[in-house]
Amino acid sequence: MLKNVCHVLFVLMVMGGSALAREVATEGHGTSFALAVQDGLRQAVAQASGVDVQATTQVQGMKWVRDDITTHAQGYVTDYEILSEEENPSGTHVVKLRANVNAGRIRNHAEALEILMKLSGHPRVVVLGLDDELESISPVMPDFALLTETVAGIFRDDFRFDVVEEERRIPNKTRKEALAAVHGTADYAILVRVERLESPVIGEVRLSLDAVRLSDGKAISSRSEDVFMPHHRFRRGRVPSDRMAVDAVLAHVFPLGVEMAQDMVDDLQAENMPGEGLQYRLSFQGLPAYVVDGFGEALAGLPGFVRIHLEKRDGHALVFSFWSSLPNAELVDREIRELLDDRGISHRFRVEGRVLSYKAVDPVFE
Repeated sequence: MLKNVCHVLFVLMVMGGSALAREVATEGHGTSFALAVQDGLRQAVAQASGVDVQATTQVQGMKWVRDDITTHAQGYVTDYEILSEEENPSGTHVVKLRANVNAGRIRNHAEALEILMKLSGHPRVVVLGLDDELESISPVMPDFALLTETVAGIFRDDFRFDVVEEERRIPNKTRKEALAAVHGTADYAILVRVERLESPVIGEVRLSLDAVRLSDGKAISSRSEDVFMPHHRFRRGRVPSDRMAVDAVLAHVFPLGVEMAQDMVDDLQAENMPGEGLQYRLSFQGLPAYVVDGFGEALAGLPGFVRIHLEKRDGHALVFSFWSSLPNAELVDREIRELLDDRGISHRFRVEGRVLSYKAVDPVFE
């Protein structure tokens, strides 16, 4: 019998600054303790995403986006605590838990998924397992195939990318050799790696996803996440098996994949528009009514402006695709913040690659 209170920590990559955490109390049901916990985590993420997704996505796509996020619930839970656990006479396990949900990550991913839903001409990708680190799990192991198949399935079914069905296990090859083996088969290669970290006693492993543009070998995106395996899955002092390590990271493929897919789309769009500068995604929330109507024209007056397209307007929130000849996001961000300051709009901002987000705030509460 497990202790009534146990604490399992999942180390997550936080997107740009401190995450917007939301504490949710919920109850899960299942035919085993593990399944009851999974159900409780799904309920917690469903509660959090129901608010954030409604606030950031259009109605026709809201259910699809919310279902996609809750299906991969564990990747959005920063930590949880089991408050009680019981097994009723019918054999059903009931678990009450309190979870901290990374609501900020859900919000960002909901916006990215909405763009992916609308995109035409999705990139062609090939998924490869790689073991170029000393403690990496070999992709020739049968258990590793489950991971590469999961990555391929998410990019194909959830993100609607064109996944090239190439051999995903490339044994005894360096990163350079692996990329050369698939050169010309796709636009990008997604390299998947799982490595044990230095403290196997507590079962910590690292999932890494790298996206490489095959035309010139340029690294487009690199995402990783350190994951602690639940202590009830193995005995202390024993190194977890390859299958246990793979099972632990599966839940974290989807959140990392969303961020990587957005990076790849940004790169593909920039590559396909020579002479038009770089494309940026600008998001504004809570703008005062007196600036909303003419804000696109104000952005068009910024240095480096090439063209602009309004993607979405929802009350005082605006989302633009913005092309600029300025060479990096920091310069674009500086011009936008000066524009907001000139109009007396106090704000918070976040820059993640070529995604720039701004939220107007009341200076009284700053």
